[in-house]
Amino acid sequence: MQLKTYSDEELILAVQGDHPDYCNAALRQLYLDKMIIAKVRNLISMFGNSKIDADDILQEGIMLLYDLIREGKFQQKSNVSTFLIGICKNLIRNYGKKVDRIVLNEEIKDDATLDNEAQNPEAQFLLLERSEEAIVRDRILGQLLETLTENCKAVLTLYYFHAKNMTQIAEERRLKNANMAKKAASRCREQLRNAIVGQPSLAQFLKSSL
Repeated sequence: MQLKTYSDEELILAVQGDHPDYCNAALRQLYLDKMIIAKVRNLISMFGNSKIDADDILQEGIMLLYDLIREGKFQQKSNVSTFLIGICKNLIRNYGKKVDRIVLNEEIKDDATLDNEAQNPEAQFLLLERSEEAIVRDRILGQLLETLTENCKAVLTLYYFHAKNMTQIAEERRLKNANMAKKAASRCREQLRNAIVGQPSLAQFLKSSL
């Protein structure tokens, strides 16, 4: 029996849905796509790292794409296969580093930037990497958040761990607008600053992020 071929819209719906068979079939379609795997192998050759396994890169890229679609963050400015290849290209560039999650690039300011995004899907996202030091730092930060009020814990968890922008935080916390979320985040960061006093391991994080 011939397997169903998913369009981009059908693939996204299958991944977002609750039927594991459809989701697995959609992801398998990406994994078995000869054009995608050829592009990934070509990128590996271009970057000159023979230690990289194309299958491993593709699998990791698919899982990052899966997370993005499930979270409702795939903006569909390019087709799914092109976007997946962009993810894989970044993974190859950053080979050996741990990719924690994808954060969408929301710094779109002018038509030139929009044109660039249409032509270059990699401009649509950033791959966040975490060192072992950053993992420890984030664990300590999580413990510090537990000492804050429930509201501040929720706001800062969305901001730091889920990379939500102020508009998204306002929606999730049922605030009037992004400006109200920004004010709430500012008050909560002040609480966090007070909690961080005496935590040298977070000094640099405080300087660069809070």
